[in-house]
Amino acid sequence: MEPYVGPRTTAYINDLVSRGIAPDFADAWRVALGIGWRRWLEECVAHCADPGLLVGVLDVSVKSLAQYALDSVAALREAGLAAAWAMRAPRRSR
Repeated sequence: MEPYVGPRTTAYINDLVSRGIAPDFADAWRVALGIGWRRWLEECVAHCADPGLLVGVLDVSVKSLAQYALDSVAALREAGLAAAWAMRAPRRSR
């Protein structure tokens, strides 16, 4: 699944950049991923009696979640850099 940076997220990033704020998307994702992972572990352990299957499910899950988080942080960082670049670019008169 590709990360999604929609209009509301872009507007939020633009607002932060216009105020001189450089958000730390990695820290936010780290916290969210930790909370989500803990909840996922609880659900998997509660519903899977087969240790081998559990290990397989968790292995696939952690790889998928980690890659999605890395891709999302990269996409948000790119959006932030684009917003910062747009703020610095000279405006053309019409």
